[in-house]
Amino acid sequence: MEHNDKSIMVSKHLWATFVLSFVMLCFLFYYQWIIGVTLAIILITTFYYVKREETNIKQKQRAYISNLAYQVEQAGKHIFLDLPMGIIIYNDDFTIEWANPYMTKLFDDKNLIKQSLQMFDEQLIAEIKADKEEVWIEINHFQFKTKIDHENRTILFFNRTEEAHLEKLFYE
Repeated sequence: MEHNDKSIMVSKHLWATFVLSFVMLCFLFYYQWIIGVTLAIILITTFYYVKREETNIKQKQRAYISNLAYQVEQAGKHIFLDLPMGIIIYNDDFTIEWANPYMTKLFDDKNLIKQSLQMFDEQLIAEIKADKEEVWIEINHFQFKTKIDHENRTILFFNRTEEAHLEKLFYE
């Protein structure tokens, strides 16, 4: 926003300079028309190059922002899909609508879409209905601490197998 305000300020200064130059040219035409014509040609040429350069700068800025936005989007997709944690999005019926590749690999590339959340734990749906935000679940001998986002109907699965194993050893 600040950059945009500065470019508007510069643009206003340039326009003021061109208007002032045009007024001075009008006076010069009255007294010395030959010098006035020469300076008018210089002013028109300068105006043309300034407008062309301003257009080029705006196009370069748009291309840069577009490229940067694309890079950020691609990086976000890569990071989101390759996170070393599971992500499940479920609907009102507690049926899986989307699962990230981590969860799919955990179930040997089995399609999890349209499966009930009960496949993870019999009590998971009851825990969600009870507005719990954290639940421990065991999946394929792995211990997961889950974070439940009730508003977005999302469950994040954090593999805490080593942590659970160390805690068990400590208590023994």
